[in-house]
Amino acid sequence: MQLKDGTPARLRPIRPEDDTLLAQMFQHLSKASLYYRFFGYIPEFSNEFLARYTQIDEQREVAIVAEIDDEDTPQLIGVVRIIADVEQPDRAEYAILIADPWQRLGLGYLLTDFILHIAQDRGIGTVYASVLATNKGMLHLFEKMGFTIRREGFDVFYAERDLLQ
Repeated sequence: MQLKDGTPARLRPIRPEDDTLLAQMFQHLSKASLYYRFFGYIPEFSNEFLARYTQIDEQREVAIVAEIDDEDTPQLIGVVRIIADVEQPDRAEYAILIADPWQRLGLGYLLTDFILHIAQDRGIGTVYASVLATNKGMLHLFEKMGFTIRREGFDVFYAERDLLQ
């Protein structure tokens, strides 16, 4: 695929050995980006934390990374994932994180579209997420991608998309 600025990128499943690349990607995230993704600031990324995000349960979770070559060295610039609900396996939680230098280049839409097709292929009927009210970029993405959005609390919105329609 190609980003709006012409940068070629590959989409592929995350691998356990991506922990170093993921740690490097986290170095390109602002405090605001971390706060929006994790609903709080994370000061450091332990090996256990990185393992949780790279060593996934493939029966109920899919994680796709966007990778570019930076001077012939692979670099992760974004990651999107869905995690099927244990009690309702036809529903999955959605999450995305894009390194700050690569935001606003269409990557969020490309990753979201890609993971939604994977979700459909896996028989998932509904994808949902919670998003902070101040995260205008994500709210715009959800609106553009056909999610239904409703306020869940003072500072949180709930977004949901029915994939069976």
